[in-house]
Amino acid sequence: SFLYSVIIPVYNRPEKILRSANSVISQTYKNFELIIINDGSNDETKDVIEELKMKDIRVKVKHLEKNEGVIVARNEGIKLSVGDIICYLDSDDVWYKSMLETINDYYLKGDKAVSTGFKIIDEKSNKIKNTVKYQNRLVNWKDLLNQNKANCLTGSHLNIFKNEITFKNFLREDFVYWLDIGKKINIHCIPDILAEYRTHKGSRSSSKISMLFFQWYVYRSYLNLNLFISLYH
Repeated sequence: SFLYSVIIPVYNRPEKILRSANSVISQTYKNFELIIINDGSNDETKDVIEELKMKDIRVKVKHLEKNEGVIVARNEGIKLSVGDIICYLDSDDVWYKSMLETINDYYLKGDKAVSTGFKIIDEKSNKIKNTVKYQNRLVNWKDLLNQNKANCLTGSHLNIFKNEITFKNFLREDFVYWLDIGKKINIHCIPDILAEYRTHKGSRSSSKISMLFFQWYVYRSYLNLNLFISLYH
């Protein structure tokens, strides 16, 4: 059976990382490694994740000496991964317990990347907008330009790009990462709702205007698309 590598970066979130990590540990599909990258936390986060490691041999932990940011932390997780399939989760988000079991069925059928739907909640865990639900279809790089249907909450892919594709020091680093993946393989979007994404007041993901700017910036500065095409997308 496939071994899944689940990477969670964390910085100063002792309570939230416990909830996030437990959502992985409680998966109905048991063949995974949970890689937690402590990004230089200076609170009790280190103790919390060390305790998780002591309780479950599937949990791997790496402590960075200082706060390097999510890009460095995720790339450290990629280096440590030994699984057949790689997944990402942030320290304040959660999976539903059937996440890995559900996507595993698609990998068994030959898919190379899978992305599921999710709910968006606020800081108090209240649903704040319509659930993000995808049509059951394969999407390619051009599709991702129009709508980022893969992300570091519900997106996963075969671990075959370890020395080729990493997170880059760029605005919307997650969007850029999945665009790079989409250039190599198609991503199977499925309608199942299998995670919860938490937004925070003032965060870039909570502002539609900010998100539009960052996406346009990627088109122009990273992909070097001309002005007309960037505005069209």
